[in-house]
Amino acid sequence: MRTLLLVVTILAALVPGVWCFIEVLDGNSLSFSSVTAFLPAVVGLLAYLNADSPAARNEVMVARSDNAEPAVAAHDLVLFDKFQLDLPFDPTVKLLREANFDADYRSEWLQPLNRFVEDWDNPNYEFIDASLEDSRAVLYAAARSLAFVFARETVPHDGNEGWRTVYPWRQRGGPRPEHIIESARVLNEAARAFVPVYEQFVRLARERLKVAA
Repeated sequence: MRTLLLVVTILAALVPGVWCFIEVLDGNSLSFSSVTAFLPAVVGLLAYLNADSPAARNEVMVARSDNAEPAVAAHDLVLFDKFQLDLPFDPTVKLLREANFDADYRSEWLQPLNRFVEDWDNPNYEFIDASLEDSRAVLYAAARSLAFVFARETVPHDGNEGWRTVYPWRQRGGPRPEHIIESARVLNEAARAFVPVYEQFVRLARERLKVAA
């Protein structure tokens, strides 16, 4: 197709060129009509040849590349893998989604939440993808708030090492005090509110980074 266009463009310039040549032979002068036919045809041919040059084609390719979907940054892929290790769904987020915190829980199950809060306030753990980084910042703020609530409302279990509770063992006996019931309610609400923030970030990351579930 490009060859055919080139032939047509050359003929469009050749015909008025021959006309001008004949006029010069016959009368040693050019008419206004022949000149106005020849010059635009030559300009068109030069423009076509310039547009078909390798440099011009490269410019078009660069323009198309600029408009193409951005490539996924390797940094973001590695960072998302680290995120899934540092703040895993099982057992941490699963516990937050399902547990009733009026009961005792293993402190190790929520340790990833505490480590995430300690470690991820760090520019090295920021995503290059802007929308993903915005979502990570929201998630981090929610995780920090939740970790603070757990630190405030729970204590180490004084009758079962390695566990935490809202209800100290030495206070147990008889009806559960109102402040213990309130602590469990606050924890349950805070935990349930955090889970959708976590899930939204994970789904966005999979979409932006093109990671299969």
